[in-house]
This record gives sequence, structure tokens and C-alpha cells, in this order.
Amino acid sequence: MRKFCRNLIPDALVANLKYLNFLVARGELDLAGPVWQRCLNNALPADFEWMPSSTFSYIDHLLARMRVSEALSVWKDVLRKTRSGLSDLRLAAKPSGAADFGSENLFGMAPSSMKFCREA
Repeated sequence: MRKFCRNLIPDALVANLKYLNFLVARGELDLAGPVWQRCLNNALPADFEWMPSSTFSYIDHLLARMRVSEALSVWKDVLRKTRSGLSDLRLAAKPSGAADFGSENLFGMAPSSMKFCREA
């Protein structure tokens, strides 16, 4: 992120998520990447419920630009960071980095076949 933006945007999760959404809405995905990393490095405030769905726009924009590996990385990161208890069974079944995207939709599967589970 540019130095002046680092000084303007507080390095706090909520502020970084708002800035991420601003950049994504403007199509600035190259600038959004470092902001996403800041989000991952920020502490999760006790009074803030970060839902995985809050990153759908970012993931959608990455996929629209054929940046599939980045989109998959964001998805895995948000599931881990939000502590939602959700996991993607397709990711658990493959060795790290061995995702098979084939010719299907989102992350290699048609939406109707996507399965999620809550981890114990």
C-alpha cells in the first residue's frame, strides 16, 4: 500500500476491511492485495463478528479477472481468520496447493455441489 495511505488508514481490521472494499469496488485489485494482508495481520476485535461472506466481492472480482489462485487463497485465509467453524471439504481432500479447477465454476466445483461443514 502506498505510504500516504498507510498513514491515513488506521491499521485496524475494521478500517482495513472498509478500505479493501473501497479498492475492490474501484477495480484496484493490485492495491487490494496488500490491504488484504494487513487484514490478516490485524487482531480480531472481541466486539466484531467477521463473516466469510464479507470477502465475497473481493473473491468475485479476483475470479472475474481469472486470478483463481489468489481467490482460493483469500477464501482459505478468511475461513481460517474468521474462526467461523466453516471449512471447505474440497480443500481438505487435496494436498496443499493441489486444487483442481478444471472447467467448472467457483474453485473447481459447480455451486450446487459445494459442501461446507462446521469443524468441531
